[in-house]
Amino acid sequence: QQSNTCITTVSTTVSTTVSTTVSTTVFTTVSTTVSTTVSTTVSTTAFTETSTKGSTKASTKASTKASTKASTKSSAKSSTKSSAKSSTKAKTSILDQMS
Repeated sequence: QQSNTCITTVSTTVSTTVSTTVSTTVFTTVSTTVSTTVSTTVSTTAFTETSTKGSTKASTKASTKASTKASTKSSAKSSTKSSAKSSTKAKTSILDQMS
């Protein structure tokens, strides 16, 4: 009787300990895996979003700068050409009048 009680007690203790250890290990593993997955996904999403935003901003800035530069250059060239043409025309007109 006493021997049976002792065996039962030891069995219960071992069973509880093993069960608790296994549960804790499984819970920790699952928790870590889920946490790592979620963390990686969030980090990747945030990085991609920030990257895209930064890239778009940089691209827009570069495009605007290039466009402004080209426009200014074109405008200056056109203005110089127009000015030179007007000046030549005016000179020709004055010379025609003088003769």
